[in-house]
Amino acid sequence: MEKALFIRTDYVVRDHDSGKSVEMAEFRRHATKTITYNWKSDQTRGQAHVVEVYGSSTDGKKSHIHLFSFGGQTDDIDGIKNPAPGANVQVVFEARLDGKAHKNSWARLPSVGIFKNWDQANSFALRIEWETKEGSGLWRYKYLQTTVRLHLRTDEDVPGSLSRYAKGIAIIHWLFGVSPDWDESWIQKPAASMRVLQAEYNFMTQSVRFVKPTKTYNALSFARKSGQSIALQMEQFNVTQRREDCKLGVTIKRNNCDLCNFFGSASCTKEGKDERICTLCREWGLPFCSWSSYLRPFSAMNAYNPISVATADDAAIYRRVEAALWASPIADTTGMTLEQHLVSMQDAAGTVDDDSDDESDDESDDEGMDEGMDELKSIDSDDME
Repeated sequence: MEKALFIRTDYVVRDHDSGKSVEMAEFRRHATKTITYNWKSDQTRGQAHVVEVYGSSTDGKKSHIHLFSFGGQTDDIDGIKNPAPGANVQVVFEARLDGKAHKNSWARLPSVGIFKNWDQANSFALRIEWETKEGSGLWRYKYLQTTVRLHLRTDEDVPGSLSRYAKGIAIIHWLFGVSPDWDESWIQKPAASMRVLQAEYNFMTQSVRFVKPTKTYNALSFARKSGQSIALQMEQFNVTQRREDCKLGVTIKRNNCDLCNFFGSASCTKEGKDERICTLCREWGLPFCSWSSYLRPFSAMNAYNPISVATADDAAIYRRVEAALWASPIADTTGMTLEQHLVSMQDAAGTVDDDSDDESDDESDDEGMDEGMDELKSIDSDDME
């Protein structure tokens, strides 16, 4: 189990879609993580681990729920796109306390959910922050997100049992110290909870105290949504079109439904007499296939396609359907510094992203913060077991 201590700070931001105030919890690693890359044999790519979450096991052996990591090609490990080898990295989890989907969620689950706690598995994000060069004062950040094997399921007999959903649910319980008392055998239970102290700020005395968290987290039901409820979601996100109503562009030819398109499957495989649903949609947990007009093939929209002729309209349709049925968008922090990230919190127009942290709001002087850090250092780590 991850042994590092994390400091939790709660704050309020404005939701990027609704404009409503949303409570957030930030879990920041007490000490920075020194980055060590594991390199491929040909030294062309490196990977670094930042957080390990272990699951419980009956045979006494360690088993990962997930090993959070990042990496890139050698040229990308330059202190700009990724931390340089040996860099000291801040590791930060962000979680919405209302259980709704985080804009930059780690799991990147689609908007159409199969289980009642679907959004809770999608409600946290993981951010790393690093100094581009030691002493430069210039910090960058990026979100670590699921980008591969999005199709994996943990139990072939359970429709909708996506691996990233199962991991997301386990990790949100780990973050908030909620007892993993579920009966679903295909969702691994954390071996323990994150080691957390809550920061309590007193701006009158300009001091901070660190205490064990007391606010309870409302874990939702694991119950499966009804077919009707899922169909209403599909209608909400405009992915209910039937095959006979699907309009195609001049260069678009399709024999696959929307979901099969994202799987890269050339055609749907129907089961039985029900022509409304294919095998993949049934396994995904959907009540029927959708056929969105003008949706270009996965191969044409893939980022690795060097000769794609997709237009801006093509991209907009593709991203909308992708977010509804396959995966939410990848966070775009290209070229962003941490200073720019914090400034966005104070936008005079009130546009405050829910992935912001509250560091810029901390007006305590050094004396008050030193007092709080002395208190933190005096805490016996054994109390956190």
